[in-house]
Amino acid sequence: MTISNLSSTTPAEAYGYNGYRGLFGNLSGTVMNLTLDAPVVSAAYQYVAGLVAYSNGGTVKNITVKNPSIASTKFGSTRYGVSAIIGYMTNGTTVENCHVTGGTISAINPGVGAVAGYLDGTSIKNCTATNVAISYTSSPTRVGSVVGAVVNANVTDCHATGCSITGTYAATSNYGGIVGYAEDASVSDCTVKNASISVGAQNVGGIVGQLKYVDGTNAVTNCFVENSTITSTSAPVAGVVGYSYGNTSNMNTIKNCGVIGGSATGHYNVGGIVGNGFQTKVIGCYNHGMAIVATYNGSTTAAGGIAGYNATCYSCFSSATVTLSNSTSTRFGPIGGDYTTCNYCAYDSDVYNSTKGYTYKGEAFTTEQVKSGEVTYYLSTQGTTNANAFTAWKQTIGNQDYPSLTGKTVYYDAAATPKYFNKVTYTVTVPTATAQGSVSASNIDAVAGEVITLTVTPAENYALTSLTVTDADGNPVAV
Repeated sequence: MTISNLSSTTPAEAYGYNGYRGLFGNLSGTVMNLTLDAPVVSAAYQYVAGLVAYSNGGTVKNITVKNPSIASTKFGSTRYGVSAIIGYMTNGTTVENCHVTGGTISAINPGVGAVAGYLDGTSIKNCTATNVAISYTSSPTRVGSVVGAVVNANVTDCHATGCSITGTYAATSNYGGIVGYAEDASVSDCTVKNASISVGAQNVGGIVGQLKYVDGTNAVTNCFVENSTITSTSAPVAGVVGYSYGNTSNMNTIKNCGVIGGSATGHYNVGGIVGNGFQTKVIGCYNHGMAIVATYNGSTTAAGGIAGYNATCYSCFSSATVTLSNSTSTRFGPIGGDYTTCNYCAYDSDVYNSTKGYTYKGEAFTTEQVKSGEVTYYLSTQGTTNANAFTAWKQTIGNQDYPSLTGKTVYYDAAATPKYFNKVTYTVTVPTATAQGSVSASNIDAVAGEVITLTVTPAENYALTSLTVTDADGNPVAV
């Protein structure tokens, strides 16, 4: 089904009752397999969306909205919601496989996002926002390129490309490249590319604006930001999470996340991964060239390549510049700014060559050492008895110039030349599954001498009669 040129600017019975404005005003069922082309919805209502304004217990799947023009001019409570697809959903099962391409969304409401405004107890996965422009004119506001706010929810496999968020209202707010505000939530496997966030408010991050503990567990995992510009005239600001607020007995976790290129600029408390990491652990994260800039003219201004202020870092790496443009503060460093603990961390001293920030530096290595694989080996082998150490760093030497979370394992041999190297791997190929059964291998990229386990799963009423293994030249291999 395709609906073209949907337009709503005045109250109408078809759009629900006062307070709800969308193709479906108040949904409790399922909407799926629908495309909206150029919807225009404008109203001074608290729940405004191109498709579903409000939902209690509903499901929204497989929706695409192209070039929407969505606007709400009603200011209200923190649980209002505005978006191109769903404004507010509570007690729902899921928002899945929904996509918004192009268009504009503007609001003074607190929950604003391309796919969803506010989700409470509802998970969102496999959703995207592409080239969507979002603007706001009030506060407190929770704005994300994909979803404005989530509470008691999981955000999985969501992506934003070429999106922008703009606004100048300087007050307590939350702005993120994926999620503006996440409370007792998990955000994983999300990416932001070529984004522009330029606001005048607090809590600004490339993935999440604020990650807040209330009474549950918070985690941001496997999330990455590339070539994005994140700027605020306030603080804190970061490439991944602007403000992470954890609990002493249940610390927030930011793990296996990275930023490449671009910049993060804020008043103070600026970091490549987290701006202010109160009761937060940052594990196995990297900053590859995202420039960190703090602009406040004060002696307590803090900034760091990984964490700006108040975080505990384990096994992290940075090759970024850190600049305090108007301050004489010394509370900055290649890994952490102020009140930051660095455990088994490393940085490229040819990129960050300041003599300041001594307390929070981590271990210094040259660019050549970084390229050689020495730093990757260091990160993978330090603090292995520590429960928070991260040892799965990878680097394909010659193809990757810095430690990564993908690539090949780096080995060390003092007698070898070079001393740091990748072992030669061999591809294990198994036949595709058929109606008679399937074969799987324990590893498809094996090194010499490695034991590979083959698992044969016959289909019902079938049995294995023989198993043949050959080398690259087709010669039989004994099994």
